[in-house]
Amino acid sequence: MAQDFNTRIKRFVMLDRLFWLVWLGLPVMIWVAYSTANDPSEVVAQLPPGLAQCASLIAHPATMSPLGRALYWGLFCLQISIYFVLLGALHLVVNRFARGRIFVSETLATVFWLGVTLIVWPFVDTAATQFVLAALKARGDVPVYLEKYAIDVAPVAVGLFLVALSYVLDHAMAMKSENDLTI
Repeated sequence: MAQDFNTRIKRFVMLDRLFWLVWLGLPVMIWVAYSTANDPSEVVAQLPPGLAQCASLIAHPATMSPLGRALYWGLFCLQISIYFVLLGALHLVVNRFARGRIFVSETLATVFWLGVTLIVWPFVDTAATQFVLAALKARGDVPVYLEKYAIDVAPVAVGLFLVALSYVLDHAMAMKSENDLTI
């Protein structure tokens, strides 16, 4: 049994180290997203002619007013921030597991708040995107503004699952505590 527990802990230690590789790759992902958003002409040049005409409607920050650029890059930073929040929370949980602290209240709270974040994020993202696009259209920084209020339900569903899982884990921890106290 102790051997099995140590093997599991070693797996979490390996996952903890892999998370550091993900953190190292995050700036690369951000740089690629920034480069593509800052100058979409490279992407447009690779498209077939019919799609290239449609792609001319893509927002180009270099042609925007200073306020338009601030709004655009502010939205960009907001949308990138979710990666830091999610990776940070997941890495924190795995790091706790690697230290042998698996069923503790801090992990339970992290799972709960991770679920809440995933439930709320699609609504925040959609509202912020619509606000920025409407402001950019009103300022003349983008040629077209199409209202789109579709919410991505996958993060909401995963968030609901994590909140439910946190309640189940809380109940299991309470049952184990009662069981440990039973003579």
